Amino acid sequence: MIELPPFGIDSPWRNEIMYTVCCNDTVLKMTYNEYVRSDYIKMAHDRSKFTMFLGRTIFIYDTDYLQAHGEVRSAVNHMIEDSKINPLVYFAPHGYPSVQFLNDDTADAKVIRAPNRYGKTCVGLIDDILSIVPTNPNWMIFKDNGVNHRPFLGPKKLGIATYKWSMHKQIVWPELRRWIPEDELGPFAQTFVGKGKKRIPWERNPSIKLKCGSQIYFYVYEQDQDVFESQALDIWHWDEQGKEHLFDGADERLRTRSGRHNFTLTPHKVQGRPDTGAHSWIHKLCTGEMTKGLQVHEYVGGLADVPDWIYPEHEKNKAFKKWVTEPEEMGNMKALREGRSRLFGEWHETAGLVYDEFNRDVHVIEPFEIPKHFTRFRAIDHGERNPTACLCAAVDENYNIFLYDEFYKRDQLISEACAGIIKMCGNKQVKQDFFKDERSGFDIQRYEEEYVDNVFYRSVLDGRSFARQDMGREIGWWYKANGLRVIPASKAQSQKHIPAVKELLKVDPERTHWVTGKRGAPRIYVFSTLVNFQREIFNYVWDDHKAQHGKDLKEVPRKKDDHLMNCLEYLAQIPIRYMGEIQSSKRSTMGSNKMVRSRSCGY
Repeated sequence: MIELPPFGIDSPWRNEIMYTVCCNDTVLKMTYNEYVRSDYIKMAHDRSKFTMFLGRTIFIYDTDYLQAHGEVRSAVNHMIEDSKINPLVYFAPHGYPSVQFLNDDTADAKVIRAPNRYGKTCVGLIDDILSIVPTNPNWMIFKDNGVNHRPFLGPKKLGIATYKWSMHKQIVWPELRRWIPEDELGPFAQTFVGKGKKRIPWERNPSIKLKCGSQIYFYVYEQDQDVFESQALDIWHWDEQGKEHLFDGADERLRTRSGRHNFTLTPHKVQGRPDTGAHSWIHKLCTGEMTKGLQVHEYVGGLADVPDWIYPEHEKNKAFKKWVTEPEEMGNMKALREGRSRLFGEWHETAGLVYDEFNRDVHVIEPFEIPKHFTRFRAIDHGERNPTACLCAAVDENYNIFLYDEFYKRDQLISEACAGIIKMCGNKQVKQDFFKDERSGFDIQRYEEEYVDNVFYRSVLDGRSFARQDMGREIGWWYKANGLRVIPASKAQSQKHIPAVKELLKVDPERTHWVTGKRGAPRIYVFSTLVNFQREIFNYVWDDHKAQHGKDLKEVPRKKDDHLMNCLEYLAQIPIRYMGEIQSSKRSTMGSNKMVRSRSCGY
């Protein structure tokens, strides 16, 4: 008996749908879970035996038995040849969601959302085929396997769209050709011999015409929008997560023929595609947040319903350990969220977050007194109409980074912000001399920061503040005049900093967590008192996907309430590291910092 995967035991499909097992002189009826728990599953994987899976019938014969029983061998050979000519006759959907999807004839758009290896593309293509070719109600797919027969209503035009041409060539077209009856494919059939054999013209306007008159057109999401609006089709099949502007263009033409859309997708976040995963346009279509004037029905499949001969049970167990067990043990919520999407077909709920690695249970810790030998840094994002923000960080000898304090205030003059930041840091703002500013003609009171409690190895201010001026001087100059010795942070755009921050946030399975002492820890920890930081990071999302002339724009964060996120990105670019205990002359001057290391660097 093999170990059943944790996500498969309670699947009703596995305990209710009957399979027929034919083995030498034995014919048995059993549920799938009974089959899995029996010796027949081991026999089915025995390469010395003849094994065939046809619909919901499992054939397992000893080769000697077939040699000795000609009538059985003849019947088996007949079914093999018959299934080659028209495998659609025997198609058996696995799982109730697949059956419900196939039998839904009322939706304008129907979605089957399922994990990798579920066979959702196959189910979607079966649905396409049943609508565009003549079928026989006496076929096993209709009589025994739960699928409703559809009368043929004449030739239809079907469009199938996916990511790249290579996916059409390697996945979509082979699967489509596998299930379309050979007499419909004609010269496009794989077994067609003789003159006139045809291939799909992938180089230009790829399409085929079936014997019944139905036509199939192939598209990719890399094409321009006008291609998707060039003709009216009866059915659009969108493989995985298509692009909204392409869908809108195709839908306008499809409405003129009262057609429908089929979606077959895995709902995880696609790298570089901010319009995928949870909160994407397809997600909103499925949840009813928007309808685009369509009646949309969604069906969710799971790996538990995929039979062993398609996805072996022991491999499901490996996948479960990879995507669920280990991430849970390591506290890696990013991997767990993606894993649940890939295993259970759940929407990748944090897909829209820029820092989806961040997990309150892992990164947020209770405050403690920062030891004197930790190296301190701070980053400031100047605000005029927006808040001025400052983020303080301390680094220990093991390169653990602790974000321990924040300054976040609106409507602050530079002098007020500097005084507030210095006070927050436990230091004093000490008056110095007056400076006669020749540019403005004003006498300017200058200040220095006296390090009472905390010494900062480096303080950075957003680089733009050293280009923008206020009263004839750069904003950075005014920060220095008010006691904060700052240098410019990197001027690179946010997307250049983000990978560095994500590296610091991700869980390293070899690191020991600061609080729990268990393996699996990030480099950055956040004190629970940083409420504004936590609010921002959980609202720091990729900007809504846009397209221009059919071209994708770069994936960028939404520029709203991102001030402490900017500070975080500035810190990551310093870079922050352990420098040993820092001593100073008590004051940070506008010239030299007068700081020395009291011991060697531990990083």
